[in-house]
Amino acid sequence: MFKSGFVGIIGRPNVGKSTLLNSIVGARISIVTSKPQTTRYKTRGIFTSKKGQIIFIDTPGYHKPQDNLGKFLNKAVLGTVKDIDVLIFIVDVFSGIGKGDEFISNTISGVEIPKILCLNKIDLLRDRKKLEEQLECSEILGTFNDIIPISALKKKNLKKLIKSVFKELPEGPRYYDEEELTDLPEHKILSEVIREKAFELLYEEVPYSVAVNIEDIKNREDKEIVEVYAVIYVERESQKGILIGQKGSMLKEIGKGARKEMEKLFEKQIFLSLKVKVEKEWKKKEKIIKKFY
Repeated sequence: MFKSGFVGIIGRPNVGKSTLLNSIVGARISIVTSKPQTTRYKTRGIFTSKKGQIIFIDTPGYHKPQDNLGKFLNKAVLGTVKDIDVLIFIVDVFSGIGKGDEFISNTISGVEIPKILCLNKIDLLRDRKKLEEQLECSEILGTFNDIIPISALKKKNLKKLIKSVFKELPEGPRYYDEEELTDLPEHKILSEVIREKAFELLYEEVPYSVAVNIEDIKNREDKEIVEVYAVIYVERESQKGILIGQKGSMLKEIGKGARKEMEKLFEKQIFLSLKVKVEKEWKKKEKIIKKFY
């Protein structure tokens, strides 16, 4: 019997949702940084085995929104919950289960699908006693079909998680070819690579004001080179100056890191052109948000 279905990954910002997806799929298809609220797309990762096919959906961190972008991201999360077969709720046991996790548990309490609670970052706990304390605390989050302590980063107990997911999935078709790892369009993957490098190199509020639009992708006819033309948008002129850096130093660093990552992903030489533009207060403008995402 071949099983298949869609599995949503939900949790507050920075609990390890994207790391979990990347570890299961075995490739960097979802942006990962140490900063919260990094993921903005609903990224699909595809896991295929003899037993079946699981389409994991990595969602943005669910949080109290501060602007229209935050509302847009929360709406994307809730939209995912409505259209899936199984829900994985992931919490960070190193930081401890808190009010943000309770807020999410209340939000999903009425969702009548199988739910699996993942207690992530167990590799950071000092001893078994700390884990047992968090297991007891998890009781306030409701009833789950399974509760699994994991380390997404160290890939600990992920086989157990996969087994638990397959147990809850219905019999179904193969939605994607075996070799496919994601259905995220090429231009979105490229834009996320650039945004990831900006997050890694920039400080304070600047990364959260960054959006990336891929304007063109060209294959050179005479050489095995892919040309990528991208624009990085920020909200203020001062942010533009920080992003470009002295004599273009910051923009060069972002471009250098992004180009290397792109070449790993596509196994081709990349020519990357980066420009920076200001779109004032774009996070408050619904039309602009929809253009980027």
